[in-house]
Amino acid sequence: MRYRVKKKQPNSKMCLVCGLKNSFGLYTSFYELENGELLAVFKPREEHQGYPGRLHGGIVSTILDETIGRAIMISHDHEFWGVTMEISVRFKKTGSTGPGAACCWADFEGYQKNF
Repeated sequence: MRYRVKKKQPNSKMCLVCGLKNSFGLYTSFYELENGELLAVFKPREEHQGYPGRLHGGIVSTILDETIGRAIMISHDHEFWGVTMEISVRFKKTGSTGPGAACCWADFEGYQKNF
C-alpha cells in the first residue's frame, strides 16, 4: 500500500545518519506518513558494504536505530527524541549497495520513562 507523506523531518549537519555536511554520512531522509508510520530513505554507497556488493549489517542496524528514535517525534510534535536502550536485530536477507534506495519503516506505539 502507498501512503502520502505528511511531513519531512529535519536533517542535521553532522549526524552520521542524516547529516547533510558529514562526508562519511548516510544522508538519510525521514518522512512522516499519513498512516502514522515513519519512512527512512537512503541510497547505499559502495563504502557502506561489508562483503562486496552487500550492505553492512551495522549500517542497516544504524538506520533502524535512528528510525526508531525518530518515530516518537510523530506523536509528540518534535518535542523530544527517543533513544534506543537495547536493540536486537535478526536479518532475513542481505542488503545491496547497488542502484536504488533502501527504506525502513517504523511506527510509535508507546514509551516508558527510564530515569
